[in-house]
Amino acid sequence: LDEGGPFNAIEPSMRWLAARIAVLPIEGMRDNINTMIRHGGEYLGLTADEYLALSVMGSLSFLGVGLALDAYAQIGGIFVLMLAAFGGLMPHLQVTGEIERRFKQVNRGLPHTIDLVALTMSAGLDFPGAMRQVTEKTADRRDAIYEELNRILQELELGRTRKQALLAFADRCPTEA
Repeated sequence: LDEGGPFNAIEPSMRWLAARIAVLPIEGMRDNINTMIRHGGEYLGLTADEYLALSVMGSLSFLGVGLALDAYAQIGGIFVLMLAAFGGLMPHLQVTGEIERRFKQVNRGLPHTIDLVALTMSAGLDFPGAMRQVTEKTADRRDAIYEELNRILQELELGRTRKQALLAFADRCPTEA
């Protein structure tokens, strides 16, 4: 929201629609969507209901565009429906793209990060100190490894055990690495 852009324009409508969707009994779908959003690094800070609201809004928007195109160029009803379906899939495509990007960054950066943490621990630092040292020296603050290491440090500062913090990391980034 701070950066502006088109999301600022649709955010109030999305939240209004999400409040209407929240009453629907679709807990299984919400759990799946929440898992997907968590794997995407809490993408845009969305909840499952907001994600569904974005899908509905995208579908309706593209349906409107398709109907306008059909009235102007007679593109046919099947293309109008295809546009509406594509609009509904756009949030899914965005979140899955973010998941792939984050997982790729974690897979590439985790071995190097583990080596650095092990090296700093062998130099005498404790685990949180080693993690802090690695995050302070990270050049790219938007990297998924940096974000995850900071989150692990925050969880440790809040009183979670190392095991709990690392298992939560494994749950957020279930990659091979």
